[in-house]
Amino acid sequence: MPDEELIGQLNRLRARAGNPSVRELAQLTMRQGPGRAMSRSTVQDKISGKSPPRLGQILALVRACADYAKSIGAPLDVEDTDEQVWRERAQAALVRTPASPAPVATTASPSPRWDLEPLIRTGLHDMVELVQASEREPTANWLPTLIEALGSAGMSDEQFLRAASGEQAQEVVGSILALAASQAEQAADRLIYLSAVNQRAEDIPVIIVLLRRQGGTGRGTELANRLIDAITGKRLGSPGDIGLDDYLAIVRALRSATMDRDAARVLEGIGQHGRADLVLELAASFPDTLSGDREKVLSSVAKGGNSQLSSLLRALQTTALDGIDPEKTVDRIIFGIHPGTNPRVASYLESEGLHKEAQRVLELEGKPPF
Repeated sequence: MPDEELIGQLNRLRARAGNPSVRELAQLTMRQGPGRAMSRSTVQDKISGKSPPRLGQILALVRACADYAKSIGAPLDVEDTDEQVWRERAQAALVRTPASPAPVATTASPSPRWDLEPLIRTGLHDMVELVQASEREPTANWLPTLIEALGSAGMSDEQFLRAASGEQAQEVVGSILALAASQAEQAADRLIYLSAVNQRAEDIPVIIVLLRRQGGTGRGTELANRLIDAITGKRLGSPGDIGLDDYLAIVRALRSATMDRDAARVLEGIGQHGRADLVLELAASFPDTLSGDREKVLSSVAKGGNSQLSSLLRALQTTALDGIDPEKTVDRIIFGIHPGTNPRVASYLESEGLHKEAQRVLELEGKPPF
């Protein structure tokens, strides 16, 4: 979880800087170079406390506030934007919230720390000995036994799964396969989800391939698909800690690994299950070309159900994005509706108050998309 004190400090700095909008902050971070650039949805997530900001993002926002204040003729004091001060604040936040998961793009921890205090307090000394004796062994060798013991005792396994999700890709895959083999499906699902959040974008292709190869044709493919579904939000809901920049990094990593079908599945899955603002920003990140990535995202929206469709159409009424033509985008989304269902979809949109869009659904029924 994000640190409330740090988020409060960032927002107070923003207020002193003249309260720049999310759009203005995003534009100002873009001028700092690719290493500091942040999308509007990422800026919104960080300053609202929806997901914890990384150090680089904190410094980018601080500098953006300083640049904005200077541009309106009210520069901030040097102490307000001292990078060393903000580094120390970020470090203090980490100390206050040691269990907070890191976003996809951060570096995975090579050696997780196991908090044995709950096991000691509840008298699970055999499990304490198991973990301590297995320190040099793969986590997969003992994690299923520990998870089973915690479940029998009515205790949470969250901190162990979080720590396991931060290991190197090979170890994470071993733990997922071990939990699945021991029929600990709920724990396996949770570890898959946490791995989607905590692993670096460039390690996602590695984990997918290892699951497919080491898990066998049927089981391995299913587990790899569950990871992709966790990334897109189809399984267990949309991960709040994964933002636009992270999704773009994952798609690039998959494409670099020549895993084009998986990249397409991620894009289509986000279209079907992602937050409306994120879906639109993702679509706007790609060129407006025939059968391109923007098309993959938008044409998948209706496949996510009527609720997802109405959310996107409603968001288009209030969201202005560079490179996005609202009317053209509405049509592209509507063309993704399954043939023969237009009247039923139009009726639903009418009931949601989307009268203009409902009429357009009926107008485009049976027409070719281009």
